[in-house]
Amino acid sequence: MKLPGSITDLAVSQDAAPLLFLGSEGTLFVWDALTLEPKHEIEEAGHGMLLVPAVGP
Repeated sequence: MKLPGSITDLAVSQDAAPLLFLGSEGTLFVWDALTLEPKHEIEEAGHGMLLVPAVGP
């Protein structure tokens, strides 16, 4: 799978169906972390620190 442009930030959710968040030049890409299938593309949401809160008790 080729990455969409220059990735500047990366985060992975810590749940049973993990998501991979890739921050780029103004765009946030959300992929399935197990299959690398693209799920969402959010314009004007890149450039910043990515944080994914822990899930659990």
